[in-house]
Amino acid sequence: MKMAKKILSVVLIVSLLCSVFALVSSALDVPTYAPTNTSGDCKIVATAKNASTSAAITTVAPGDVIALSMEIQSLNYTTNMYAFQFAVPYNNTQLTPCSSDGTITSPTNTQFRVWTGDCVNWAKETATVNFNYAFATQCASYLTSTEQTYYNKAALVMGTLAADMGLDTTARWDTTQGAFITMYFKVLDTAVVGEDIWVGIHEAAFLRQSAMFNYDNAGRIAAADYDFSKSMVKLTVASAATMEVNPIENALHGYGNIRFKTNATGTEVADTFDIRVMSSITNVAELYADENEFKNDIADIGFVFSASEMTAETAKTVAEGGTESGVTKKSLDDQYLQRVTAGSEYKFSCMITDINYSDVDSTLYAYAYVQTTTNGYFYYPAVVSVSYSTLYNTYVDAFKADQGIA
Repeated sequence: MKMAKKILSVVLIVSLLCSVFALVSSALDVPTYAPTNTSGDCKIVATAKNASTSAAITTVAPGDVIALSMEIQSLNYTTNMYAFQFAVPYNNTQLTPCSSDGTITSPTNTQFRVWTGDCVNWAKETATVNFNYAFATQCASYLTSTEQTYYNKAALVMGTLAADMGLDTTARWDTTQGAFITMYFKVLDTAVVGEDIWVGIHEAAFLRQSAMFNYDNAGRIAAADYDFSKSMVKLTVASAATMEVNPIENALHGYGNIRFKTNATGTEVADTFDIRVMSSITNVAELYADENEFKNDIADIGFVFSASEMTAETAKTVAEGGTESGVTKKSLDDQYLQRVTAGSEYKFSCMITDINYSDVDSTLYAYAYVQTTTNGYFYYPAVVSVSYSTLYNTYVDAFKADQGIA
């Protein structure tokens, strides 16, 4: 028997190495970073990692948090570095500065950037970050017209001596101790599949002399002494896979999506019942070389559910191990992930058990999530709502008839 009242069928977008907005066409003219100074001894190197997993990345999806680290690699500019200032331009339809967990998208200086390497021992914690630096205007003479349009936002980051740590004016920091700073950016939902994203330390501000690294008593390092060939990273918004949530419309007992149970004696319908929610992941072949690679990359998969409406942020908190009143996480075992076709579609479902009718109103709400080994947690932008209250008695009567209960 099918439900007389079908629940809403929701199309969700899986964020496994992918973007949520796959069907939007790109309107951005993205420039290629091509600095003029690429052979100096002071080489600035940018690296990008997934902030959740610390895995190096070349592709991103909306909602990802990028940990952007900067390092100076040099033979001569080593132990005697001091104050510095540089610009980190980006496009604000693709990225926004954020905290390390991505929850704060208007971060303070210390939420956005973290000193690392020897700067932990030297740099002032509250040194200024100007999140509204007019990079495209200030550095227009050193940018192409495409760059002027693309780099519509920038953060100007400053590093100064932390005198409050007991350091005197002769204190210096050591570039040989690895990356000296990590900054965090969140990929926005408006980032488009197939687009490139450029972010990092741009040469133009150094050519204009509004950016600099100072070395010992010699002052700022000359622009020609830099190597900017690796000072920015290019990330690509990856292809999307779709996930469809199937409406509940099949039999009510045993194998069905709504499962009733009898009491201990088998003479009455139990006070609790179960509901199965289902989802399917498609386009797996576009994301992984083979089935084993796909399955091996999934560390956890399941649903977060509640008898009351909840936000996606609440579901995210619980999926990652947090607690919220009335919200529960249900992880699935490997056997729940099944290939539907010989192609690339996989289905997974979750049986939410022992729901007490008297404790809920009319609907169960669930968000699906996937945790991957290489790319952390990903979520889906819509909730699965399963309505049952209005037809509860009809379901019970059908179950009684099937079980021979008077």
